[in-house]
Amino acid sequence: MERAKDDKADAPTTSRLERMMKENGDDYEPEMPEVVAEYILGYMTELGLTMTSGGYPAPLTHVEIDAWQDLVGIELRPWETRFIRRLSSEYIAEELRARKLDRPEPSAQHGSVDDGKPDLRAVAVGLQRALKAMVGQ
Repeated sequence: MERAKDDKADAPTTSRLERMMKENGDDYEPEMPEVVAEYILGYMTELGLTMTSGGYPAPLTHVEIDAWQDLVGIELRPWETRFIRRLSSEYIAEELRARKLDRPEPSAQHGSVDDGKPDLRAVAVGLQRALKAMVGQ
């Protein structure tokens, strides 16, 4: 995790989740939006969220996804393959952005309701729109 430029502390930094658990109790779990195509997330976790190329994280390739399909006997539709690749790329991008201490929560970009918490309905609507765009609806 990235430190602030003027931070000279020897103590390890804490993650956003660790800070939230400290503030809200050890049983704290962040609210998550409803997932429309949950089975794709299952496929992606089975595949692996990312791969490594040259010692660095890289998005899943069509070759990796195709080999996985052959091994498990599943035939993905073209939009599902594109969506898995996009999720893999977005996962890497968000992981890199999240290393910055001043980075707001990913759901914060979708606005919040009056209590300051993320508007999960807006997050879910955004995800549904992205899925429909990929399917071509």
